This record gives sequence, C-alpha cells and structure tokens, in this order.
Amino acid sequence: HPGKAVELLEVLKLFLDCDKCVFVLAIDYAVVSQGVKQKYGELIGEEKGKSFFDKIIQVPFKMPVAQYDIKNYVRNSLQAITVSDQEVETYVKLIRKSVGCNPRAMKRLFNAFLLLNKIAANNVAKDDTQRKTLFAILCLQLSFESIYNYIIQNAQDCYDGNLLKSL
Repeated sequence: HPGKAVELLEVLKLFLDCDKCVFVLAIDYAVVSQGVKQKYGELIGEEKGKSFFDKIIQVPFKMPVAQYDIKNYVRNSLQAITVSDQEVETYVKLIRKSVGCNPRAMKRLFNAFLLLNKIAANNVAKDDTQRKTLFAILCLQLSFESIYNYIIQNAQDCYDGNLLKSL
C-alpha cells in the first residue's frame, strides 16, 4: 500500500543511519510518489515527491529493464522442449507483447506453459505450431484477461468466424 510504503521509508530513514553501513532497497518510485500524495495531500507536486525520495535514497539506481535480453532466459526455460533459435524469437515476441520483461511474470508464464505442455503431451501439443498457439493463449490469458474471458464466453463465434465482427 503506497501510504504504508512512505511510513516504512520514514522509519527506515531513522534506523538505517549507521556509519560504514550500506543498505540496498528495491523500491517502486511510482508507489512511493503515490504514497507521498496520499499522506501529504494531492496538492503536493511531483517535485515534493522527488524531494522526499531524495532525502532517503542517497544513490538511486534504476534497473534497465527495457534493455533486458530475455532470449537466453526463454531458451533455458524451454529446455524441456526442443526449440530452434527462430522459435525462441517467436516466444520472445509473444512475451514482449504480453507479460513484458518482468521476471516474475515470465516465470509464472513458463510454469503454466510447461505444466500444460506436460498435461497435453499425449493429446494436443505435439507440434511446434500447437505449442506456440498454447503459449500465445496463455500470454493472452495472463495479460489481457477480459479479452480471453470474452473469447471463452463467446466460443461459438470463434468457430463460426464471427469473433472479430462481435469484438
């Protein structure tokens, strides 16, 4: 909760002021800014939120998540099934367009995919196209749940070819 995050940072500021000690905090700046606005009122500008943050954090470092090269992670996660470099690229594109490069989201996606792939091994996911389709459906389900639910609830339109018209 953003308000609690601000309170926690204020308490940490008091207790973590120790000589020759370094503390590393992983903080979502947007959550802290929102908490500052909640605690001190909406009239607090962006500068005040930044000022609050700067009082507590002496050496800020932003993780360059946009620059993550997730190919190796994808390749390693798909070791249970043999995939070519071209297929890895397809999986990477699906991830970038859906769950993004968040490691936790990707881990959840791969856990679900590999489980369903094992369950369906004898029935459905025998070839690459079927596996990629299953992966794409999971990406849709995890990232665009309302669209996924609509498709499930209107499955007949999918079979009739009227899904895009109804959307």
